[in-house]
Amino acid sequence: MVQLSLEKHFEEIQVLLKLYGTLKLPRSLKELGFKAPSEKLVHQIAAETVTPEKAIHLLPFKVTEPAVAEAISRLEEITDKYKTSVTINN
Repeated sequence: MVQLSLEKHFEEIQVLLKLYGTLKLPRSLKELGFKAPSEKLVHQIAAETVTPEKAIHLLPFKVTEPAVAEAISRLEEITDKYKTSVTINN
């Protein structure tokens, strides 16, 4: 989903958030067990994601650590809003 966030495919993220919820798969860093993911943690994950040997560099555009960190943070926000809206509507 981070790749979708990086590519700004927000409608697809919404579809996957619903599917992941149905399948009880983690949808965020919080659901992976990080209680309050810090900006430092997000940047550490992003830095590891863009090391030279990673497949992310096969994307048809340049991928940088700041862009991935922003995509992760954006995805966390989208996921939080999604979960809030699902809770309110149920």
